[in-house]
Amino acid sequence: MGYSFSERAFRAMGKLVTWRIVQTIMQIIIAFIITGSIITGLKFAGLSFVVNTACYYLHERVWNKFNWARVYDETLGFSELQRRTIAKAITWKMIALADQWVIAFFITDNKTQSLIYALVITTVSSIAYWLHERAWNRLRAGKVVNTDDQTVNA
Repeated sequence: MGYSFSERAFRAMGKLVTWRIVQTIMQIIIAFIITGSIITGLKFAGLSFVVNTACYYLHERVWNKFNWARVYDETLGFSELQRRTIAKAITWKMIALADQWVIAFFITDNKTQSLIYALVITTVSSIAYWLHERAWNRLRAGKVVNTDDQTVNA
């Protein structure tokens, strides 16, 4: 029996909300450490909230089109293998590195601070993103398993 897997849009939205909370807190703290200004940290986080939210949602929906490294799981509906999580983390971090540098430069007009911020936030959030993805992998809500003859909402 062949399987294909997908996720409902509400699952992507749940992942988006929880990720934005984690990311926003990290952005404020790291920007404050680098610039010495809590206001700058809040600006970074505020602008990133808008830009990264749209980018992250699109990233999740594009990855949903591919079943690579997804396997059937009787309890969860399907599970994503760690290699998928790593690939998603790499593609997301490439997008995030670019947009974080642009946002930081837009706010500070300082290439050095912008580069340091983008590299630090990307490094720290890479670990956080991997943990976030693995946590969501353990939740069944919003997973859909399609077999040759039926669709099962996991």
